[in-house]
Amino acid sequence: MSLIICVHVHEGIVLASDSRSTYNNNIKMENKEIVHIGTNITDTTNKTFLCPNKVGLAICGDSSINGRPIAGFIEEFLLNKVTKDTPIDEMPEMIIEYFDAVAPKLRSVFFVVGYQKNKDHYEQRLYDVNTFERKYRKFDNVNQGAIWQGEMDILTKLLTKTFAKNGNQLMEIPQFDIAWNLFNLQDAINFAEFAIKTTADTMSFQNRLKTVGGPIDILVIKPEEAIWIKKKNLHANEK
Repeated sequence: MSLIICVHVHEGIVLASDSRSTYNNNIKMENKEIVHIGTNITDTTNKTFLCPNKVGLAICGDSSINGRPIAGFIEEFLLNKVTKDTPIDEMPEMIIEYFDAVAPKLRSVFFVVGYQKNKDHYEQRLYDVNTFERKYRKFDNVNQGAIWQGEMDILTKLLTKTFAKNGNQLMEIPQFDIAWNLFNLQDAINFAEFAIKTTADTMSFQNRLKTVGGPIDILVIKPEEAIWIKKKNLHANEK
């Protein structure tokens, strides 16, 4: 699994992801107990991509197709199917069709975010695409805010009203809202990085598979430009 997040504000859209890929192996013991073993394969997986048409794409879920990393298939899709003139509104259906042909049982979710030019102005577009269910959603962006997919439990608990039990009574723990509509673009970048780092750091102390980790890639999409804020690159280890 992974954590991908999109924070959208009036100035632009922030798309971010972690870099960890894991393999989960279920082993059935003699007493019929099923043991879940998680193997950390790599912390260098690309999950956020910049498309030729300045659209941002991020993925979580299955990390491989036929034993090969899914990043290569995404790069092939962008190279062969997407041009600088491809409208973002056509991309969700294109993704479903492409991966239905390549891997019909793929259990992945994509974020597809960017801008669509409408006459003399640009309109934000936010989609998530579910390849297994073969459907997509278009999100309302009238108000600023954030959407995320993948390992959602840690971040969701931080932002959801909670209660503590005191005897037979439930006591509400004070919950403070996030002023999304006051976010500027730098605030959006900071929150996206915080969300992924907090999830990875919390997992490191929990008795669970460590499925979020590694470098954080952050891409900013504006109406007429795309900017990598953080991007891991190919490199050789220095001794």
